[in-house]
Amino acid sequence: GVTRTADAARARLGRLDILVNKAGAIRGGDFLAIPDAQWSEDWNLKLLGYIRMARAVFPYMQAQGGGRICNVVGAAARNPTPGYLTGGAANAALINFTKGLADLGAPDKILVTAVSPAATRTERWDALMAQQVAASGRSVQELQAEAEAPYKLGRIATAEDIAVMVCFLVS
Repeated sequence: GVTRTADAARARLGRLDILVNKAGAIRGGDFLAIPDAQWSEDWNLKLLGYIRMARAVFPYMQAQGGGRICNVVGAAARNPTPGYLTGGAANAALINFTKGLADLGAPDKILVTAVSPAATRTERWDALMAQQVAASGRSVQELQAEAEAPYKLGRIATAEDIAVMVCFLVS
């Protein structure tokens, strides 16, 4: 489906100037209990998904003399935790992949960057908060304030904050 998607986009638009890679969340869990199948499924979604999409659009961008690729990479790339080794390792690999692809694309004027936001208010964030409320018996407001306290702005990022940064990087 990746090649078909890239080909259809190019056919419809005439060019492929921008690729933004953003994939669903990788599941966490107890390192010793996570089966190999979960590692494979999650890495297939995110790590290999980004690689496949970049590989599909890269030749088009080379042929047209440039383009922009922006990979949205989770903060677990630089903040490992024992309960999220699957995601942290994949995100760290994506940082490495982004840098290598940037070096490969530079001679062809393909700018490759990454955005790696910290906590961001999304449906997933709200669901995680709800799970913590249910598990702890504490209020949403209490957990929210605790989660946002370390951030200098007094809040976590919004999806719009991240979108603005991505738009700037691919402009």
